[in-house]
This record gives sequence, structure tokens and C-alpha cells, in this order.
Amino acid sequence: MTTTNKGLAEPASGDLNWNVPLNSNFSILDNALGGVTTIDVTAITATPVNLSAAQYQSLIIAFTGTLTANVTYRIPNGVGGQWILTNAATGAYTITFTNVSGATTVLVPPSITGVTAYSNGTNVYLTGGGGATGGGADQVFFQNSQNVTTSYSIPSGKNAMTAGPITINAGVTVTIPTGSVWSII
Repeated sequence: MTTTNKGLAEPASGDLNWNVPLNSNFSILDNALGGVTTIDVTAITATPVNLSAAQYQSLIIAFTGTLTANVTYRIPNGVGGQWILTNAATGAYTITFTNVSGATTVLVPPSITGVTAYSNGTNVYLTGGGGATGGGADQVFFQNSQNVTTSYSIPSGKNAMTAGPITINAGVTVTIPTGSVWSII
């Protein structure tokens, strides 16, 4: 039997080979506390992409390669945890992180590092201050000193947040409809 969130093995009572699952569990726990999974997004055309346990067990998920479209990556329903997401891929497209049900999502714009998301097993949320947690689909995070070169439209009733000063280039529009939240943290 394995645990729900990180897939840790639970040895049976009286199992004489308890060391095998225990050693495996320590590797999984080590990844959950600081491991990095790098996912190459190059040539991904079918979306959404379901992450394997080995991919979502790491604390940090770094998306690299060349994005040619917006891509959604999903964890299974019922899996809880916290992740640091990085969209280090080239291309002016976004990474969406969610669970299979897709009830809530976290949107990671291009060239963003350090977006922290968490799942309670049912929904995926953006963590941080300013009321941007628990908002719902399409929460957007802008990183400190990011140079915004692409238009973003924040859906009505959703959240955007920034960790510090950003530059919005001339001609770029950030649309914040009534009922949405722009938080400075």
C-alpha cells in the first residue's frame, strides 16, 4: 500500500524486508523537500499532460525547452502537496498547473521562476499574500522585476499578484476586470 500524496510505501505489519520501502521512502522525501524535476516542453502538442508520480514528487518542477503553444500539466486528483514552478522555456506561451479535475489552476507566464503552488487534493492554488490563494482558475503571478512584453487578460473574479516591481512595456495591456484582484506582495 502507498500513501496518497507522495506515494510512500507502507510496509505490511511484520514485514522482514521493511528496509527496502523505507530506503525508497527516504529518497521520495528528499525529493519532496528539495528535489528538482526538469520537464522538456519541446514538441508538446497534446495537452493536458498528466505528470507521473516521479515528476510531481519533487519540490521544484522546472519546465524547459521551446513552447509552441500554451500547455497544461496535471497532477492526479487526491494528491496534496506544495511545488515551486519555473517556466524557463522559450516562447511566449504559458504553463498551466492543475489537477485532473481542473477545477482551479495556476498559470505560470513565460520567464517566471519560483511560483509556489499547492494542492489540497481537490484544487490547486497559488500561494502567497494579498488574498491570491484559493481564488480559482487562472491565477497569474508576475515575478519581481519581470519585463512584461505580452498582453495578459485576468479573468473576471480571478487573481494576479506580483512579488515586486514589474515593467509593463509600452503597448502592452494588462486587463483587470471588475471583481478581479491585483495584489502587490
